[in-house]
Amino acid sequence: MARRPIKNFLAGAAAVDVLARGLAVEIAPVRVNSVAPGFVDTPLHSRMPEEEIKRKIEEAENTLPAGRVGHPDDIGMMILQIIQNRFLTGSVIEVDGGRAAI
Repeated sequence: MARRPIKNFLAGAAAVDVLARGLAVEIAPVRVNSVAPGFVDTPLHSRMPEEEIKRKIEEAENTLPAGRVGHPDDIGMMILQIIQNRFLTGSVIEVDGGRAAI
């Protein structure tokens, strides 16, 4: 969201971006990276009305290059890849179904 802002979410998203890069420099050689997920279908959305959740999922399926919303294991797989790559630090990896590209 720091790269493609959404109302009411920018401050937190931008802070995580800057924090990951800054900490990678500050506490090197400890590696610091972050994952920037797109819309992920989790119980977090259960607070939203059911119709709104369905609308957001349908919108994502119709607009995202991936053609679907994310699932928790999509994010988990990226985290495992980040952990395994010992040369990766100071990076913010977008796992957003291609949202940043459109």
